[in-house]
Amino acid sequence: MDKTNKYYECHITLLCDSDKDIDTVKWLTEARGWSFSRIDGDIVEGAGVKCYATRHYHSKYSVETIIGELNRQANMYRHEFVTRKKIELVVYDTKSDKIRPDSI
Repeated sequence: MDKTNKYYECHITLLCDSDKDIDTVKWLTEARGWSFSRIDGDIVEGAGVKCYATRHYHSKYSVETIIGELNRQANMYRHEFVTRKKIELVVYDTKSDKIRPDSI
């Protein structure tokens, strides 16, 4: 993939209260082909551990389609877990050769 190829990067930020919640969120995330991660301290949501579901989609899809995919995944979690849903259009990435945007 050329470094100038565009793709969507979707993120769902989740707050989990327990290890059991984290395990459930991780399972629901990975079962549908999304990537799970945890980070301590978020530049927007502040200190503390946040969980993330992330997935890349090819830019050939419409924004409406990508929003639908993001919302379908977010609906898999308990409503109170989801604190943020975000879609970024990546226009330049020096590691884009490692990104394999998904087909829907």
